Amino acid sequence: MKKKQSHTWALVLAIIFGLSAIGNFSSVNYEGRNIVFPITAALAVTFAFVYWKLHKEAEKQQMEEYKRKQEEAEAAREAYRQKMEAERARFKRHYFPIAGVTFQNEDKTDRQKILRAIATTSEIGATEAWMEQDENGGILVVTDEGAVGHIRRSDKAEVQKFFDKPVNSMYLQVEQFTPDDGDKPIYRADLIISVDLEKPEQAEWYREVFKS
Repeated sequence: MKKKQSHTWALVLAIIFGLSAIGNFSSVNYEGRNIVFPITAALAVTFAFVYWKLHKEAEKQQMEEYKRKQEEAEAAREAYRQKMEAERARFKRHYFPIAGVTFQNEDKTDRQKILRAIATTSEIGATEAWMEQDENGGILVVTDEGAVGHIRRSDKAEVQKFFDKPVNSMYLQVEQFTPDDGDKPIYRADLIISVDLEKPEQAEWYREVFKS
């Protein structure tokens, strides 16, 4: 901003000086004009050169600032990528879609209302969850708001590997979903189980069970 102001003022001064010189030039006698003209021309050229230099310097600084911001942005992206790679190496996350989210629980509570409450009251649409065996041998997913559904039969064997094991976190992620048949939107959910491989008590059993 200072550089822009500097060369702007230089241009203004050059214009003022030029107009003043023209006025003086027209008021002197013929002999005096022979001296005033080259002096005026030299000063005008000097001011023009100073303005040009300041303008070029401002352009150079703008380009350097743009390049610096580009480099900072690239460095930030690279740092984020490395952070994500480090997290993927450290945290092993398993995702299990929840079945039966449109049903009612045995206590007549509506699972869709529970999921909607989680989605609308949590900033990230997630909440802590845990698993319970039901009387039919299924695995029920439960939150503080109530049960929200079951682990799918196809995922049951995988999920059972986490029973009674220390994990980093177990939470429910909720999102609104529109079925392919065009029916009204519903809320769906995934149970996400995370293991921290930098914690020995979690890494030991995880690597043994999952051979990872």
